[in-house]
Amino acid sequence: DRISLIRQFACQNINASVFDIPNVSSIGTYAFYNNSYVNTVLTSKLRVVSSYAFYNCKNLENIDLSPVLYISANAFESTNLSSSLTLSYLVYMTDCAFMHCDSLPSVALSYYDRPVSYSTFYHCSVLSEFYAPFATAVNSSAFNQCSRLTKCNIITAWTISSYAFVGCMNLSSIAFGAQRNAPVTIGAYAFSGCQKLHDVYICNRISGSGTIGSYAFSGCQSLSNLYILSPSYVALSGSTAFRNTPISSSYTGYGSIYVPESLYDSYISGSYWSYFSDRFVSLTSSEVDAVFD
Repeated sequence: DRISLIRQFACQNINASVFDIPNVSSIGTYAFYNNSYVNTVLTSKLRVVSSYAFYNCKNLENIDLSPVLYISANAFESTNLSSSLTLSYLVYMTDCAFMHCDSLPSVALSYYDRPVSYSTFYHCSVLSEFYAPFATAVNSSAFNQCSRLTKCNIITAWTISSYAFVGCMNLSSIAFGAQRNAPVTIGAYAFSGCQKLHDVYICNRISGSGTIGSYAFSGCQSLSNLYILSPSYVALSGSTAFRNTPISSSYTGYGSIYVPESLYDSYISGSYWSYFSDRFVSLTSSEVDAVFD
């Protein structure tokens, strides 16, 4: 009961399904690596989970991470975590932390104010809800192939990197860019293949040019409403951003791009935007405010 640290490789080969470690505050690198027996870890003071700590622990279903501050790379990759996670105190989480956690239903990062790292939730195939209202960015492939994701609160994130939401087929609406002192950037293929994505809100209200990358929304077959509410012009990297969407002129159906009336003329004549000139709708300042409300 007095143990406060589990060292590197310490529990890799221990044949036990339940680990009761109430005073442990730190779990070292590879501590449970590839342990096929562990199912439940009982903790109350855990603060640090190091890289690969529970990597490929196929039977791990339950662990209380609510007090955890730091989760390092691949810490829970390929585990069977099956309970919703609320990480109220998390301040740092690195790449691939929950990659291939195919039974993880939902995650809440209540006060997390850093980027959602590279491939953090890659192929979490049953993840349906994600809540991180203070996250600053979503890095590459963070939610790639999260096919059941339906709700994602990343309202203050200003960067959505390449491939971030590829294959999130059930995501229907998303808003980001609010309350940040930076222009919004959307990377190449960021939302590619999000077949049910209907409404996108770029909520940035800070001056400064943003960018939408190539193929950013390609294959979003339901994309009907794109709101670009930034007071500054957002550049388009190429004509492929809306390929196979209702916004594309060659697609059956009709999608709209809503922009502030002060920038309407700039968009309809802008580089690459001009290909979609008939899709633009101008919004008065009061109409922009109403969208935010």
